[in-house]
Amino acid sequence: MIERELRYLVHRRAVPELPAGDDIAQGYLVADGEIAIRVRRRRPAVRIVDELTADGIDRDAGAGDLTQTDPQWTMTIKAPLAAEESGSAGAPISGSERREVEIPLRADQAGELWEICGDRTIEKTRHVIALSDGLVAEVDVFSGRWDGLVMVEVEFGDRSQVTSFVPPDWFGPEVTSDRRFTNAGLAMATSDEEADLRQIIQAECGIGA
Repeated sequence: MIERELRYLVHRRAVPELPAGDDIAQGYLVADGEIAIRVRRRRPAVRIVDELTADGIDRDAGAGDLTQTDPQWTMTIKAPLAAEESGSAGAPISGSERREVEIPLRADQAGELWEICGDRTIEKTRHVIALSDGLVAEVDVFSGRWDGLVMVEVEFGDRSQVTSFVPPDWFGPEVTSDRRFTNAGLAMATSDEEADLRQIIQAECGIGA
């Protein structure tokens, strides 16, 4: 499939109230700027219902506490579009378009691959907020090495949606074409790159503010 997305930084004071999110950890087998191969562990949040109706179906989506399900493992390959995929529409927009192939993994396969990733990993919680025109904002609140970073991604079905998109006021600066703020870039960042990125995160996401 073709992934079309725009990515923005978000100031922590501007973030709307967030619903429960999925815990995500990603490790990178390969990340050379053009091609990335990652292993992802996603643990969706699931609501435990306090009371069920007689037929066992929850009628109150707001009831109960949150727990975590068993993790879901996938391997994802991201690569530039081939020339024939761009076609008459021209080159990809601001780095927003890539080819994406996702493959489910068994836990034993994932465990072997995760060890290969070493410390090339990131951790975050993803929260989904509805936007207009049927779009959704995926708000990623990072933890671990990148604690304090908040980014939002919006995925689109076609290029016209990308070019016509007007971000909500709470979105910060766009970083779609800045490879340092891709998940792979964050996982692979050197200590020098980390120092530079932390200055940007301090200013745009409000760490310590």
